[in-house]
Amino acid sequence: MNFVLKGTDVYETFSRSGKFGLRFVDAKFPLPRMPDDNEGPTDDMGFICLDFPDLPGEHDDVSFLFEKEADRERLCQCLPAPVKGGSRLASKINF
Repeated sequence: MNFVLKGTDVYETFSRSGKFGLRFVDAKFPLPRMPDDNEGPTDDMGFICLDFPDLPGEHDDVSFLFEKEADRERLCQCLPAPVKGGSRLASKINF
């Protein structure tokens, strides 16, 4: 999946079940492309590209979970906008 990260985007952190999450609120993204013959290599399907995006055709909240809080915080430091702490209510509703 490809994402364009902008300073106007909203990012939230959350935790659940011992995992540490980062949510891109209302992210715009294209769906991954499958090979035309459905038999081609799908090695690249498991990667996220943040610097060479396709045109977005979808939008929704996208969440990433990390085993370690330090890993999540390292990604948060690279984002182009401040990261908000997620609300408990939103976490209960969305998950």
